Amino acid sequence: MNSEVFVDQELSWLERGRILLSDAEDESLPLRERVQRLATFSSSLDQFYMRGVAALQRRARAGDGAAEAGGISSSEKLARISTRAHELAARVSAAPGKGGVPLNMPIEVREVMSAPCVDV
Repeated sequence: MNSEVFVDQELSWLERGRILLSDAEDESLPLRERVQRLATFSSSLDQFYMRGVAALQRRARAGDGAAEAGGISSSEKLARISTRAHELAARVSAAPGKGGVPLNMPIEVREVMSAPCVDV
């Protein structure tokens, strides 16, 4: 079966988050709606890290270097997630508030595993 037909769940979640942020950056929407979208994004990002990223970290720690859907390993996917999540968090902070002034809504994105875990 061709692996290209599978959608990568974790990376596609980040794309949905990007779309949500695009709405939050749309100054034609009322401020309340934009802030609600930012809050939804923030909450979803927390859940994404608790479930999706945690599962990837477990697979990477187990030494599962096998390619997943999309042809990349868990470790490589974690690196891509980290890069993209930091980009999205920066957009959240810069999202326009009242009068176009950035909201400066902080979102902390901690580093996901950047190197293989070593048992101590």
